[in-house]
Amino acid sequence: MTSRTIALIALALSACAPTSPPQDTEVARLSVDLLDEQPVQTEEFAALWEPLPEPEPLAPSASETVLVLGGEAVLTEETRSYALRRGETLAHFARWAEEPIERVAERSGLDLEGRYPVGTEVLLTGSAEALASVERAREQHAEGRLRRYLSSRGGEVGTATYTVRTGDTAWSIAKQEQGVPVWVLESYNPDTALDRLRPGQVLEVPVLADIVVDADQIER
Repeated sequence: MTSRTIALIALALSACAPTSPPQDTEVARLSVDLLDEQPVQTEEFAALWEPLPEPEPLAPSASETVLVLGGEAVLTEETRSYALRRGETLAHFARWAEEPIERVAERSGLDLEGRYPVGTEVLLTGSAEALASVERAREQHAEGRLRRYLSSRGGEVGTATYTVRTGDTAWSIAKQEQGVPVWVLESYNPDTALDRLRPGQVLEVPVLADIVVDADQIER
């Protein structure tokens, strides 16, 4: 074998040998370079990352409850209690609430045939707007009733005061002292518990035209 042949064999063997892997330092340097590269910023790309505006909070009114279901505001119903006044019946509340009297009675735990004392609770359910309408109708009813009664007595010419004495009751004051129904006395004193009167309390009472004496007519 000649020296030329030996040299060719050595060259071929060196070409077939596996190459050595890159050094760890070169791999680390390549990774750092890739992390340092900044992505290309375009107007379209930036728009995708703009913060969305904050949604405006729902502001419930003082008398309504607001629930948010699926992004939509829903007004919930509420239940209110009304103390029965003299002259009021379940039929009145059913008419004011525009619902069957049976439903009003069932909700309030009352019997349609029963006779209930003043202060009995009547329960109505509805939105704040609907219940406000009930209260307006209730007050209009009370005002109309009082207006018709005063008209039947010749009208009101003024008001006076009455100081409660020991032994007085709402009935005795209304009937014996003032000559009016108890509900009229109640109408003039809406913030007073007439079933719990105490001596010294001052009540407002009407002065009616049909009990006023004209001095000129007496002289004639």
